[in-house]
Amino acid sequence: MYLQKAPNGVYQTRVCIPKPLRAFGYPFDIKVSLLTKERSEAIDRNFKIASCIKVAISRIDQVKPASFRVFKHTLSQHIAVLRQSFTVNSMCVSHPESLTYIEDNVDTDLSTHVEFSRLDDIEASVKEVSSFTPLLKQFLDSKKIRHVRQLTIHQLNQRITHCINFFEQKGVNCNTVTSADLEGYIDLLYSEGRSAKTNKEYFSAMKQFFKWMKSSNYILDNPAQDLNPQFKSKKHASEQRDRWAVDELMLLMKSPEFSQQSLDFQWITKLQLYHGLRTGEACQLYIQDVVLNGDIPYLSITDKSQYQHLKNGHAIRSVPLHPAILNDFILFYQSRFQKGNSPLFNYSPLGNDQDWTKRYRTQFGKLQTKLGMSAGKRPTAYGLRHTFIDELKAQDILEHSVAEVVGHTNSNMTFGRYGKKHNLAKLLEIVSAFTLQLEGE
Repeated sequence: MYLQKAPNGVYQTRVCIPKPLRAFGYPFDIKVSLLTKERSEAIDRNFKIASCIKVAISRIDQVKPASFRVFKHTLSQHIAVLRQSFTVNSMCVSHPESLTYIEDNVDTDLSTHVEFSRLDDIEASVKEVSSFTPLLKQFLDSKKIRHVRQLTIHQLNQRITHCINFFEQKGVNCNTVTSADLEGYIDLLYSEGRSAKTNKEYFSAMKQFFKWMKSSNYILDNPAQDLNPQFKSKKHASEQRDRWAVDELMLLMKSPEFSQQSLDFQWITKLQLYHGLRTGEACQLYIQDVVLNGDIPYLSITDKSQYQHLKNGHAIRSVPLHPAILNDFILFYQSRFQKGNSPLFNYSPLGNDQDWTKRYRTQFGKLQTKLGMSAGKRPTAYGLRHTFIDELKAQDILEHSVAEVVGHTNSNMTFGRYGKKHNLAKLLEIVSAFTLQLEGE
């Protein structure tokens, strides 16, 4: 039976694949939508589409057939030629799947319209590489040329290698990988106990790699293209944040060990807590990024100075200085003002990525250890930012307002596309809403 109706009411052509070909990885059958719900039109189209499929199958070498991916690629080209002869009926309405079509006069002799490409010619157009490993190196080299940060390249390498190792254990290479193999990899991600966020990052890296292989002509079809697994956390989003509890902050900020740290270390910590800055944003501040010559003193979060870099365009912003620490911070700033336009703090960017945070993060971890906060069970320096955000949420500050202060992408399209940015006075009001009573303050 060649003509059948799909569950959505659209007719389709169905042709079974000869059994000998299934041993070479061919599916049980091929189904092609006829793009109509009208039976009379479907009958005419079915004849042409079914003939096209049967001719294509008859030309397969039964002894040494091309891979199904190559066959599918070739067949799809010819199906597309036939579909170009379908003209949208001007009387059709509403849902795209219910569109009806009018056919031009198309000769039923396919040979007058389509000269079937030799399958081995199509297969030869694909670059002859079967192992994923050399392709991964090329992919990462391409990222380096495009000035992607070294940390990102390291993460891509780690995550994609994890997927490649899975395929190699299964005996899968770039010429044989299918969406079913990728479904198996998704199952592996689910089973290994990572967070939902980390699983998304692993899958995203792998999907990016396959997209590159397809665009670079190493594979004919991208088996990951239509896969969108929903990695869901068992915890609420707010519970996943490693925010600081008040008693933890007291232990940190009021400890003799904290007061013994450099002023640079202390102020970077406070700027994160009282303004929701990312660790890198605080560490890489320059003298000129502290603006005191107006009615409202503020920090300019930017990437204009040497080696400064931000997460994205939304991170560029102005953040008013919190009243609770304003006067003390101005005194500190004035002690550094004579340095001219140079970094405010004595932290240098390190490594290929010019990472401003490495030394600070190391010091922060050592301080926590001294305070008896066990590794793996303690909030991070980045958690100070989460604490700021959570406290504003508790104050019922609107999400788009918090997003503007902390440099988040605004998920609310109404505000994000059409809303005006807050002025400094409004931003100061938002920042000042962060209140945290620590003993002794």
